[in-house]
Amino acid sequence: MGISATEDFIEGRGKTVIQGSGRKASDFHVVLLLGIGKYLSFKDCFYIQNSWGSTWGDQGRAYLSRKYFEDNFYGGYALSMP
Repeated sequence: MGISATEDFIEGRGKTVIQGSGRKASDFHVVLLLGIGKYLSFKDCFYIQNSWGSTWGDQGRAYLSRKYFEDNFYGGYALSMP
C-alpha cells in the first residue's frame, strides 16, 4: 500500500505503534500490509513490512495506528490466490 512517511515512521525502532507524529518527510512510500488487528492498547493497528531492512522497526516490520493509516494512506492493491 502507498502511504506518506512521517518523521516517527522514518525513525521507527522496536515493537511500538507508529502514530504519525512529526511532519511528513516523504509524500509517497510503499509498504506491504501483513494484517490488521489489536496490538498493545491500540484497538485497530495495521501490521506492515517495510523494505528498509532489519534495522528499521522490529526486524523490518512495524505497527501503524488507525489514525496514521487514515491520515497517510494513498492507495493499495489486494491479491487473491486460488
